[in-house]
Amino acid sequence: MRFCWLRSWSDLARIGNPAAINNLAVLYPGTGVERDMSLALQMLGAVSDFGYPVAQYNLAKVYANPMTYGVVLPDPVTRSTEMYRAAAHGSHVRPQMLLGVRMYLGVGTPRDPAGAAAWLSIAHTGAAEADLAAEIDALLAAALAGMTEPQMREAIAKRDAIVAQIPPQNVRRRPLPVPPTLVAVLLP
Repeated sequence: MRFCWLRSWSDLARIGNPAAINNLAVLYPGTGVERDMSLALQMLGAVSDFGYPVAQYNLAKVYANPMTYGVVLPDPVTRSTEMYRAAAHGSHVRPQMLLGVRMYLGVGTPRDPAGAAAWLSIAHTGAAEADLAAEIDALLAAALAGMTEPQMREAIAKRDAIVAQIPPQNVRRRPLPVPPTLVAVLLP
């Protein structure tokens, strides 16, 4: 009975539920199941390609921390930034914040203080947790400090352009066809 949730996730994954596939994938780095990073990356990649922002964020974390997850990837900094950007466009607040920080510092992307302020402003609007909101507020204040009026206008224009592209709530809940190779490795 202890792992009934694992069976439920497996059943849901078999019918293509992206949240279930993501939840199973994050176990494979060795959390409650045998470690299999190849399978975890395959599952996260499949759901990320579908556009599921939580999986994109989880894949970005793997790319951003290759030593932690024991994977060797070409150009992990740029790849992680690309995945944070994809998840940020999917209305996920933490990747919005992390993309803003990376843009401010120029990590995996050209340095863009106005773009950083735009993403941090968007993250600030969506932050529901008090601790996360306070962290974003501090980062946004740091990004805005020292900006000239034209740079602030640029940040506002970038923010407005990004917001126009992001769905109000990324609600893509249609089932993802699960490749047979993934179904075969899920619990019978």
